[in-house]
Amino acid sequence: PGPLLRAYLRHRRARETEIVRRLDEAPSTLEALVAGIYPGLPAAVVPSAGDSLLAHLVKLEREGRARRDGEVWTRA
Repeated sequence: PGPLLRAYLRHRRARETEIVRRLDEAPSTLEALVAGIYPGLPAAVVPSAGDSLLAHLVKLEREGRARRDGEVWTRA
């Protein structure tokens, strides 16, 4: 389980880095982040991708690295 867990954590850190990079470029909605990070994603899994990205954004918000203003997320 160790190697699998390390790979999962690396993937999560890489995704977080991508989200922060996109927020550095411009404020964004969750929907726009999903579309930009997961281009061509089948519609059936878009809600799950959104849930995953929202979890990242909430974590970043708790850490003081992202901020939400209504539906728009920015870099804090």
